Amino acid sequence: NAYCGGELVDFMLGYYPEGTVVTAEQLKAEGVLQDPFYYNGSTYRFEKLEQDGTTVNLYYEKEIPEVRYIINAYCGGELVDFMLGYYPEGTVVTAEQL
Repeated sequence: NAYCGGELVDFMLGYYPEGTVVTAEQLKAEGVLQDPFYYNGSTYRFEKLEQDGTTVNLYYEKEIPEVRYIINAYCGGELVDFMLGYYPEGTVVTAEQL
């Protein structure tokens, strides 16, 4: 279950061996835990994971405003293309990320 500001906004089923204690790092590597998490036009940051038996709850808080980034492509010093990207305010965009 994914909660944003205390509201259940998403869920998915996962299958693990009985007794598995799931970690945030494991769920992030599997693409289940997203940070930042985008929901309904807003951006949330992962705060905590709580597991109760076979139920895992992911809690997201601290809504972060998104800012429009203009990404320009230059060839030989000439602007040849551009695109818009939306990222949480303060994001330092990397080549690997793009």
